[in-house]
Amino acid sequence: FKKFLIYRFSIMKTLVLNLDYSPLSIISTRRAVILTMNNPSIVPIEYHDGTFQSENDIFDLPSVVLYDKFVSVSPRKVFRKKHILQRDKWTCQYCSCKLSSKNATVDHIVPVSFFKNRQESNSWTNVVACCQQCNCEKKNRTPEDAGMELIRKPKRPRNFIVVENGPKSWRKFIDKI
Repeated sequence: FKKFLIYRFSIMKTLVLNLDYSPLSIISTRRAVILTMNNPSIVPIEYHDGTFQSENDIFDLPSVVLYDKFVSVSPRKVFRKKHILQRDKWTCQYCSCKLSSKNATVDHIVPVSFFKNRQESNSWTNVVACCQQCNCEKKNRTPEDAGMELIRKPKRPRNFIVVENGPKSWRKFIDKI
């Protein structure tokens, strides 16, 4: 039973928030306990159920911690398909259908062939979540050439982290992204 508790403690995660309550990162709860003990500028604001007991003390397990100073963060330059899908809330940006892992694709608004190299085409503002049907219909054309219209113009997120299975206590902070 004790090994299970230590294992569970080591895989639990804690959400780290900036002073403006925007998500900065996700760290292990073990690291969060150590940070809150040693750094007075990191304040726990939500807790997991349960505690951790050392030889001398009992610690609550932080689920969400807040920096009491603003941390300047540069936007993420490298992104993956899952980042685009989360930014666009798993919705096709052409027909607004809900996407699943089976029909979700990522579409380059201005096709890759219009650029000198692939890196130039892969930007937050040129890539959107798209269903397979719309992606096949659009082909290697711009939305205007294909007679399609974007529901929402894509934006580069100010700060972006991917949360797939976080605790309920994180929702009020993650939904602001």
